[in-house]
Amino acid sequence: MNEQDIQEIRSRLKKARKHNIYNDRHACCWQGYLAALLEWDLISPNQHKKLSEEIPVDTPDPSINIFLGYE
Repeated sequence: MNEQDIQEIRSRLKKARKHNIYNDRHACCWQGYLAALLEWDLISPNQHKKLSEEIPVDTPDPSINIFLGYE
């Protein structure tokens, strides 16, 4: 993805925060979306990390365990 696409994702994350619509389910959907982008090599691991940090969550991102294992 180019920087314009990354900024679009950031903009959507910001709008969701602005409207205070985050909850665990919503955050999980965003995490899954970002994980899919990473798995398909559409974003880099660094971009994934930075975008994931913008998702307000109460629990850790489970997609990392899916990628790396549970051990």
